[in-house]
This record gives sequence, C-alpha cells and structure tokens, in this order.
Amino acid sequence: MATPHVAGVAALALSVNPTLSALQLKSTLLNNVDAVAGLAGKVLTGGRLNAAKVLNSLGLTVIATSPSAGATVTTPPTSFTIHFSQAFIPASVAASDFTVNGVAATSFVLDDADSITFQFDVSPVTTDGLQTMALAAGSITRQSDATALSAFSGQFRYDSVPLTFVSSTPPLGSLVSLPFSTLDLLFNEAVDASSIGLGDLSVSQGTVIGASLLNPTTVRFTLSGIANEGAFNFSIAAGALRDAYGNAGSAVSGAFSLDIGTVATSKPVQTVKRFYGLSQP
Repeated sequence: MATPHVAGVAALALSVNPTLSALQLKSTLLNNVDAVAGLAGKVLTGGRLNAAKVLNSLGLTVIATSPSAGATVTTPPTSFTIHFSQAFIPASVAASDFTVNGVAATSFVLDDADSITFQFDVSPVTTDGLQTMALAAGSITRQSDATALSAFSGQFRYDSVPLTFVSSTPPLGSLVSLPFSTLDLLFNEAVDASSIGLGDLSVSQGTVIGASLLNPTTVRFTLSGIANEGAFNFSIAAGALRDAYGNAGSAVSGAFSLDIGTVATSKPVQTVKRFYGLSQP
C-alpha cells in the first residue's frame, strides 16, 4: 500500500509547488520521513513518508488565485483573492504586498486563515491582453514557524471585446456556383496575423492551401479540390485565432450550398419531329 500513499503525497506536493522538477520532488519525498526501526535496511530511507513534513518543507506558497492564472476576464477586476498553502501570520500582511501590473493594492481583507482578498480603488487592468499578478518573496510569513513566502507570479488575460465571427464571403446560406476556391471570413476586430494557419479551418470537402490576412479584420482562406455539389460546411475551433492582443477568439462555423450550374454540351441539340396518324377502321 506504499505506492498509493507516496503517489498521493507527490501530487499534494506538486499542488503546493507546481514548479518542482522530478529530481526536486524525489529529494523532497526521500528527505521527509519518520524513521521506523523495522524498515531499516529494507527500504532506501529506513522510514515512513510523512506528508506533513513534506508540506512544511515546501514553505509558504500561493496555490490558487481569483482570477485564476490562465483565465480570461471581460471586465477589469478590482478584487483579487489569493489562497495560500498554509496559514499565514495576519500581522505580516500589507496591501502593498500584492501587485497587478506593478500597481500595488490599496486595501485587503483576511478571508480566513489561508486566504486574502486584495482590493484596488481603481482597477490596475487598463489594456487588453496579458495581466501579471505578483507577491514578492518574503512579503508574508507562515504562522507555524514564520517561514517566508516564496515569490509568486501569475498571469491572466483581459479581453474587453472577444474576437467573434461576423460574416463570410460567400454569404452563409447562399447558393455558390462552382468553381469555388476562396473563403473570406470577417471578424469584429483585428486578427493577429501570426495566429493564422492552414490547419485553423476545417472544411467538409477540398483542401485548405492558403491562409492570410486580406485586411486587419478579414482572413482569407484559399481552397482547392472542391468539385461536388451540395452542402459545404466549415468551422474554426475556439482559440485557433487570436486578436491583436493575443486573446483567443470564439469558435466559428457556417455553411452554404455549392452548385455546378449550367453545363455546356459538346454537340448541338437536335429537334426530333414525330408524326401521329389515325388508324383505318
């Protein structure tokens, strides 16, 4: 039953400090055991893994935030909640400990023994794109032994106007005559050219052979091998395209119909005359 116990403690350690390398994690586990005489000479450490010692050895760290690292918000926040791995000394906390984009908080509320909400009179989030939260090393101390906080830095995104699909050329639902080789997609804001690739667009027939910006808000896809009549469907997964600030775009989907149209014949059409008569009695 040792393996599940060790695996569980390892996962707990990584939740407290996700930056641990494999070697650092191994060393942390091996160096935090309770000696057991009966295990001497039978296991490498001669003891039993102690989860509490492992956590204490990792010090005081930030384990979660709100907004969370990697999240995207659409309204500039003025409150940020920070969750720590263990209880901290309340007297060690100051509003200026926490910064967003280099701007210090103006006040804070102690939510519980291991959580703080830092507040700003005016949101420090003023432009779209990446935003950086930070707590300096040693700014807050652990309650159990006054161990200093490990430095924390986490990023989230602000997207005031999410990138969304507006219309297409040819128009959605229209009847398009073959041959067909160009699809233009219009968006509500500028698209980051570096985020555009051939693999972004999925089509129900044919192949995407080109992808580029026609203008700041229009992406042109060049297609080949489209020869069949019927419905033509296309889609782009959420996050495949990004706006000028690097924020992920919404999913795109659409359809229209393809038609070969009038086909010329190689020979002239001949008129056939047919005569009908009355039968004799």
